[in-house]
Amino acid sequence: DIFKLPYNVTRETKLQSFQYKMIHRIISCEVWMHKQKVVDSPNCQYCNVPDDIVHRFIKCSALNLFWKTLERWWNRISVHQVHLNDKYIIFGIYIDSKQYMTINYIILLAKWYIQIQKYRDQRIDFFDGFLQILKHHLDIEKEICAHNGNIQMFYNKWNKIIDQL
Repeated sequence: DIFKLPYNVTRETKLQSFQYKMIHRIISCEVWMHKQKVVDSPNCQYCNVPDDIVHRFIKCSALNLFWKTLERWWNRISVHQVHLNDKYIIFGIYIDSKQYMTINYIILLAKWYIQIQKYRDQRIDFFDGFLQILKHHLDIEKEICAHNGNIQMFYNKWNKIIDQL
């Protein structure tokens, strides 16, 4: 179920590939790049501790507020409450239920956002920036659904989220 999840929640190949790399621990964090002699230090640029996958996406002190804000935002707009823990953030919520597909997409996009922001040396704790990225991705998804004649399916899945963006 963990391996199928990204293919069930998104049609975006870059996000599917990103989650595949995460599950197989082949995301290029500072620890790995330091071992390959690409960077001088294995430490996180934000909190100066070794930057492995868990640190990069969960334990970094710059992300504490980001994940708490995302969780509060989701629990405010959804009837399906979640408590984001390390396992859910890394692997997704793989309970056999369609009600978690939307939050799984949001978690996956949030991890991708964090990775891109770190590569660009930009703020990773900017939740409003993430919401802008989410809105952009949903606008594209809406256009695809409209083009394919599936606009009602789009609104059924994303209506509550769109109202909050």
